[in-house]
Amino acid sequence: MMAFKRKTYPAVIEIQDKINDFSSRCIDLLDPEKKPFTVFDRSMAARYDRFSRSVNLVCPFPHYYRVGPTGIELEHKLTEPFMEEMKTRSTAHGVSVRDYLAKHFVEACRLVHEMGQKRHEDAIDSLDMSQWKAIYKLNISRDEIAKVLSMKPEFEPEESERKGVAEYSWVRKGESKKLEKRMPVFFRHDDESAGVGDLAQLKLSADSLEVIAFGSQKFRFARKMIEKYLGACITFRMETENDLKDDLRKRLAESKERGVGNGTEGNAEKENEIPPEIRAEVLGKFHEQHYRQFIDSPAPMLDDKTPRQAARDKKLRPKLIDLMKIHLNGIAKRNREDPCLNLDIYWVIDELGLGELKKRGPAGGR
Repeated sequence: MMAFKRKTYPAVIEIQDKINDFSSRCIDLLDPEKKPFTVFDRSMAARYDRFSRSVNLVCPFPHYYRVGPTGIELEHKLTEPFMEEMKTRSTAHGVSVRDYLAKHFVEACRLVHEMGQKRHEDAIDSLDMSQWKAIYKLNISRDEIAKVLSMKPEFEPEESERKGVAEYSWVRKGESKKLEKRMPVFFRHDDESAGVGDLAQLKLSADSLEVIAFGSQKFRFARKMIEKYLGACITFRMETENDLKDDLRKRLAESKERGVGNGTEGNAEKENEIPPEIRAEVLGKFHEQHYRQFIDSPAPMLDDKTPRQAARDKKLRPKLIDLMKIHLNGIAKRNREDPCLNLDIYWVIDELGLGELKKRGPAGGR
C-alpha cells in the first residue's frame, strides 16, 4: 500500500459519471489523452456531481484510484484562467504543470480559493440590484391621473395599506411589452404560458406619484413611459437609489457564519411549504421554457452564436460541450439537493446532437 501511495500525483479531475454511491468515473484534465479511470471515494461521490471539477491528489492502485482529502473544487469558469496561471508559473520554473503542482499543491489550492472569492465579488458587483424611486408632483387631480392609468392595460390596481394612497403593479403589457426584448433571456416572458413580467410599482397619493422599480434598466424604461403617458400632468421632483449589494454581502456573510454555504435557508423553508409535486411541476415547466429559449439564444461563451448554431460548427462545438457540462452539473446539483425535482435536460442534449454527454452504462438516465 505504501509503495502505491508514494506514486500519488496532483491532477485536475473531472467526474464523467457516478458509477454508484462510492465510486466515480473520472478524467484528468492535465492529461486529456489518458483513458477514464475509476475513483473509489464515498465522500467525493456524495459531494460532487457529473462534470464537477477539482484540484486533487490522486493515488493509483492496480484496479482503482483514490483521491486525497486536501483537494478543492474548481469551478468551470475558473478552469481556464487557473490552468493558464499554472502554465505561466511552471514555465517560469522550467518544469511541467504537474511537477509544479506537486511542489506547490497547497499554494495552488489557495489560488483556486482566492479566484473563487474574486469571481464571487465580481458577480455581486455586476448585479443590477438597486431599488430606484422617482417622485413626481401632480399637476391635475389624483382622480384624473387614476383615470388615465385605468386606460392602460399594464397598470393593475392593488390593495394598499396606506390610507389615501392608490397602488398599482406595473406589468409588461401594452406598450410596456416593448421592454421584453431588451431583458436577459432568462427573465423574458415571451408567451402567454410564461405569465407576465413585472416592471415597477406605482403609488398615487393626493399630490404625488411614486414610481418604484428594481434595477436601472426597468427604472429608466418606466420613467420614460410614465412621462410619455402623463406628460404635462406631472412634474419630476427627485429620484433616489438604494443599492442592495452591501446588504446582500452582509446576508451571505451571516449565512456563511451559520454554516449555510449558499445563504438560501430562508428560501428553502418557504419552498418546503409548497407540496413537492407542485414545486417539481412548476420548476420543471420553468426549466423547459428557459431551455427552449436557450437553444436559439446567442451566448457570449459561444462567440454570440446560439447553441443550435454552435452544434453545427466544428470550432464552436467544444465550447458548446463545455457550456452544457456547466448546465448538466448545475441540474445534477439541484436534483441532489432536492430529489423530488428530478429535473431533466437530456432532451436539450438530444436536440443539439451531443450524445457524448449522455451517461453511460447502468448509471444512465436522469
